[in-house]
Amino acid sequence: MKIDPKLLSSIQSKQLDAAKINNNSSVDFKNILMDALDSVNSAEKTTQEIDKQLTIGEVDNLHELRIEAMKADITLSMAVEVRNKVLEAYKEVMRLQF
Repeated sequence: MKIDPKLLSSIQSKQLDAAKINNNSSVDFKNILMDALDSVNSAEKTTQEIDKQLTIGEVDNLHELRIEAMKADITLSMAVEVRNKVLEAYKEVMRLQF
C-alpha cells in the first residue's frame, strides 16, 4: 500500500500544530476551530473539483475520486461529531448550578 506524501505531510503538520498547542497555552479556541473548518471546506472543494472533472471526462483514475470523496465524508462526519460534542458540553455547563 502506497502512502500519499501529501497526506503524510498533512498528518505531520497537524501533529506539529498539536505540539504547539500543548506548549502554548494562549492558543485561541476560535483559531483552532476555524482551522478545522477550513480543512473541512478544503476537502469538500477538492471533491467538488474532482467531481466536475469526472463529469467532463478529464478524470482517468476513478480510485482517486473515490478516495477523495471518502476523505471529505470522513472529515465532514468528524466536524459534525465535534459540533455535537461541543453543544452537548455547552448544555451540560448551562445545567450546572453554582
